[in-house]
Amino acid sequence: MQIRDYRLNNMYLPSEDLFAVKHLSQVQPNCCDPRKKENLRPLLQVSQVIHQCLNRVQRETIMNCKKVAAFLSVIAGGAVALSTSSAQAFNFTTGSSLGSCSALAGPFYVGSYHQQISNFTTPSCTTGDGFTLTATGGLLQGKFVNDVTGVGITNGLNDPSLGEINIGEELKLILPGTGGVLQSIGLSFLYRPGVFSDRVYEVAAGVSEANVTGTLRITSPNTALWNVAGLGIVDQIVNAVSGSNPDGGGWYNITNPFGNTSLSSLVLKPLPGSITANAYNPTNQWLDSFENSDFSLVSAEVESSSVPEPGTLAGLALIGGLLAASRRRKVS
Repeated sequence: MQIRDYRLNNMYLPSEDLFAVKHLSQVQPNCCDPRKKENLRPLLQVSQVIHQCLNRVQRETIMNCKKVAAFLSVIAGGAVALSTSSAQAFNFTTGSSLGSCSALAGPFYVGSYHQQISNFTTPSCTTGDGFTLTATGGLLQGKFVNDVTGVGITNGLNDPSLGEINIGEELKLILPGTGGVLQSIGLSFLYRPGVFSDRVYEVAAGVSEANVTGTLRITSPNTALWNVAGLGIVDQIVNAVSGSNPDGGGWYNITNPFGNTSLSSLVLKPLPGSITANAYNPTNQWLDSFENSDFSLVSAEVESSSVPEPGTLAGLALIGGLLAASRRRKVS
């Protein structure tokens, strides 16, 4: 607001002189004789008006500062909203968010050893949510077993384990953007001895870019154990989505496989399986054979942080600064 000129008892006081008489409000009642006090009365009245004006200015300034602070808090909240975490996921069995990987989920044909595998193969593909799958030791290929679809690697038509990650093969899963916390990963076609010619309790491994290794070992028709020694995760029980039986898909979905550790990529590969159910007793007897560990990737979900671009943050800061400056001009 603006302090206007005042006229009191035929005495004109311009606004620039108001502050000069502010101190008159501090005059003590007994400081002067009655005539002097009477002469000072107009000035004392003016001083009271000044104090009222100044108090109002202070109140409005505080209110405006609060408004600016509130607005800036909204801006900050918007920035936080822009940087909040969001879940990104894909699933080959349900067919969700597959992007350029969609042809790996079918159509299928019956290949060697009566395996249903996808017509499509590729060295690499990217899902709808930005996961990138890359094959080492062959080509990516989809496989369908007992209503479960997974993606593995095929190394030629005579590969006895088509559409699965076998010994000597690796599937690299690169997470979207700068990565994030892996919320879940689904692995399939993991069986126990006697199912589909397997001779071992199969073991799947996932190795992060920091060389932290997690292993999933089948222990029964419907359970497996997940271990990450580097993170203190020991024998975490994972129940089957589809069991490790002749009529199942050997599908296990591991929740928070690496805890709250942020990842940018994960390399999936098999480890020599165990010939016993209750202890990790790896065998090299069938190391290079489909009778040892092999498996496929079904799904993954990551919680990634989307940070606003520097230009976005600068624009928000500029808006806040302009508003604050505008408020200051109005107060003055």
